[in-house]
Amino acid sequence: MSRRNKRLGEVLVEAGALTLAQLEEALAYAKNKNIIIGDAILELGFTDESTLFKGLEYILNVPYVDLSETAIDREAVSLIPESLAKKHIIIPIRREKNVLTLAMHDPVNFYAVDDVRNLTNMEVDLS
Repeated sequence: MSRRNKRLGEVLVEAGALTLAQLEEALAYAKNKNIIIGDAILELGFTDESTLFKGLEYILNVPYVDLSETAIDREAVSLIPESLAKKHIIIPIRREKNVLTLAMHDPVNFYAVDDVRNLTNMEVDLS
């Protein structure tokens, strides 16, 4: 099975970050609270954000970016209107020639990538 077809809970169990019993409890909790599994795992205290993000990074094949440790290029930021950045929860972090690198809250939001690509006429990189 490809990593893209794996679910977050499965990846965390395989990594030893979560037990099968914790996953089952988190799934029931998520269903009961009508929240996503990642939020349930965090709310129940079964793992920390860093571990959760590493699992998502593996599944999505998109690196996790810690903005507190990332230099942000002001020129890149100036390419995206604040309203668009807020709408899609994105931060342009660097520009290299015709490639704009973004940090995104939801890296599978293809609408955001398309909006940025159409606005800037640049290629968009999420790594």
